[in-house]
Amino acid sequence: MAGDPKSAYNVVPFRTNGGKDGLGMAEGPNEPPSGGGGDDGMEARVSVLEAHVGHIRDGVRKLETDTNALREDMTSVKVQLATMAANIAHLPSKGFVVTAATGTVAALLALLTLLAKIGVFAPFPFSH
Repeated sequence: MAGDPKSAYNVVPFRTNGGKDGLGMAEGPNEPPSGGGGDDGMEARVSVLEAHVGHIRDGVRKLETDTNALREDMTSVKVQLATMAANIAHLPSKGFVVTAATGTVAALLALLTLLAKIGVFAPFPFSH
């Protein structure tokens, strides 16, 4: 690894004619910049990277907008959930419903028994 020129300069070389967007790994050894004024394709690579950064910024802005919209929606959901919890707390409990139903049935049975004792349900005489 020590003799590898790529690791000596800790850079990733690019080839200007590879890949569909102009970016790609170079096939040859990595040479350090010479500092000369030669056309090594740096301007083209930088402009491609700047375009990619522009797309990333647009994506981040969209994510921020979507996150803010989700935050507002979640606030609305929290309010609705609290309202539902308050409404459910005011509903009668299962014990109350069972007690009320049992009491109503018992009262009806007592009323029917009383009416039967006083003869309200006595058969009417038939006339022939």
